[in-house]
Amino acid sequence: MDSDRNVVCIKWGDKFSADYVNKLYNMVQRNLSLKHRFICLTEDPTDLNPNIEVFPLTRNDLEYCWNKLVLFEKKLYNINGTILFFDLDVVIINSIDDLFLFQPKSEFASVKDWGFPDRCLNASIMRMNGNFDYIIEEFYRLRASGQLMESREYDDYLGSFDKVTYVLPDIPPLIFYGDQEWTTYQLTHQKAKITWYPENWLKSYKFGYDMSAKIVVFHGSPKPHEVEDSWVKLHWK
Repeated sequence: MDSDRNVVCIKWGDKFSADYVNKLYNMVQRNLSLKHRFICLTEDPTDLNPNIEVFPLTRNDLEYCWNKLVLFEKKLYNINGTILFFDLDVVIINSIDDLFLFQPKSEFASVKDWGFPDRCLNASIMRMNGNFDYIIEEFYRLRASGQLMESREYDDYLGSFDKVTYVLPDIPPLIFYGDQEWTTYQLTHQKAKITWYPENWLKSYKFGYDMSAKIVVFHGSPKPHEVEDSWVKLHWK
């Protein structure tokens, strides 16, 4: 059934335009032969391709990457089965069927962060098929109790002090620079098994890639619209 496989992305604020969502949709349609739904969670559906299913973000008090926590709601609308999440700053260059087919019984699959592979996963690409609501519920519980404290830092790409980080005053204090550190921390704390996709499938634009990869991720800076590489122009459309 179509509803067994879901490709989900999130658009919040003005960091990414609707064009990024539409191009991701186009790339998925060209490179995913398996039946699926394509869903965007957003507070602003303006200019999105009408073929994209759109649902509002379930929370209105999260900013930037922290909106990815809504993926772990106990019930996310009528989305059932496997969720394959993509950040908007990815370029798909080969078939992604295997991202669904690889170890399909695994409840959580992702890629190790290229900059800090021993510290956390990279949340640009995640596949989940199970109940991980503790990731978002524990975030809200600790934040409401004052144990998880919010701070702001300068972000080079945003060009402002709008980067939201959270600190858990442990010994030593635990600093969560983004959702992926928090997600990794919770999965580890709950002893969840993370299945790692093969390293050559998902590559980083900044840390090395080649054309045999399935996806190249433009985490941080630059973004796809800021480069002149011919292969980006060929595939990112």
